Amino acid sequence: MSKLDFVTKPKKIFFFYLSNKRTIMIETQILHLKRLGYEVTFCSIDVPGELHSYLKECGVNSFSLKPLPNNGIRRYFLGALQLSKLIRGKSFKLVISHLQQANMISSLAFKIFNLEPNLITFRHHYKPLNINSYIGDFVVNLLSPLQVVPALSIRNRMIKYERLKKRSVSLLRYSYDFKKYPNISQERVNSIREKYKGPLLTIISRLVPEKRHLLVIEALSKLKEKGLDFNCLIPDTGPEENSLRKEIIEKKLGEQVHFLGFRKDIMELLEASDILLHPSIAEASCSVIKEAGLVRCPVIACSGVGDFDEYLQDSVNSLVLSQEDDSEVWSKAIASLINDPSRRKRLGTNLHKSILDRFSDNEESRRDLSKLISLD
Repeated sequence: MSKLDFVTKPKKIFFFYLSNKRTIMIETQILHLKRLGYEVTFCSIDVPGELHSYLKECGVNSFSLKPLPNNGIRRYFLGALQLSKLIRGKSFKLVISHLQQANMISSLAFKIFNLEPNLITFRHHYKPLNINSYIGDFVVNLLSPLQVVPALSIRNRMIKYERLKKRSVSLLRYSYDFKKYPNISQERVNSIREKYKGPLLTIISRLVPEKRHLLVIEALSKLKEKGLDFNCLIPDTGPEENSLRKEIIEKKLGEQVHFLGFRKDIMELLEASDILLHPSIAEASCSVIKEAGLVRCPVIACSGVGDFDEYLQDSVNSLVLSQEDDSEVWSKAIASLINDPSRRKRLGTNLHKSILDRFSDNEESRRDLSKLISLD
């Protein structure tokens, strides 16, 4: 039997993931499998955290690998060794892996230790953007029997440019049980609006080059030069933080741009915001845009990124710019929404409908997942 000849109705599924932070998409997928009567075991690379606590409350056995080296080849081989010990002889019929670090470890474990379960790896990015991601994609492309992506554009790119066979890349649109998002604290929303006056802009993404915060900072500098009033929140961290802070000082934007660090109150920040700015070119299927749509916050994003072209429509439910557009184009787009509250409201309302229509967890999405892992 080949690795792609999946066993019908696997009784035990091992779910391998990078993070310990809660994410509705991952929770939706795990709990759907559990509702269908399958015994799901969850394991992360990160130490146990809030995601583990939540899954345990839902009856899912959850734990993590022992701490691994922070980087280097030893991280992946030691991770593969640990994973093989957790899987071998435990009667798992299927291993589902999400995010490329976890995918590298699981792919290596299956190759080196010749594990018996079937393996499916979920890829969460559009294309490699640095040498590390190129290496990661090469390893997973070489070793994973089946990769799953959330957008047709990603699948087509992998087949055309990464030379993968069509049968080794499958398409599955991510789905979300939106009812699981916590209730928004209106008191917290009011507090954010009171602290940051004027039109409120937000950029929610890790501070890494491919998220392109610098492009927005340059656009905001132009807005300030034109005399527009605004505040911009950056609720995350990352290796680019120090250089971005220096850029803020250099452009005299210290009173307008605010670094908040990692935050858990993302929904309140979006509810308080007038516009979400998302210049990233490194997405597969971005959760924060779905979250913005839930609270009817209008979005400015780029075309040709992940699954954006499949549901973002320029001037209908968002403003969609080209990846090649410079800070002048971004500044004009931002200004057009700052100066037109009724347009912001229309775009946010339409985005809300688009998100619910396309990404809600429903019978169709559950059937697609079941078919993928041969639950039917």
